[in-house]
Amino acid sequence: MYEIVKKRNLTMKIIIGIVILFVMTSILKVFLKELDLSVDKELVLISNEVNKRAPITVDSMTRLDNVQAFDGE
Repeated sequence: MYEIVKKRNLTMKIIIGIVILFVMTSILKVFLKELDLSVDKELVLISNEVNKRAPITVDSMTRLDNVQAFDGE
């Protein structure tokens, strides 16, 4: 008829919560992964895009021939 159900103790709840939190953060890291670009790499990519359109006339006395970006080493 009636069964006595043993309550889970607090440490077991904490352990289960930590495991669930770890699994959720791992899943979110996989799905929400951003591009891993540093400032140096972004500058190199931008300079390559500008160089595709070069030479550019800035004003009547200035012309942009090319752009150079180096790694931060």
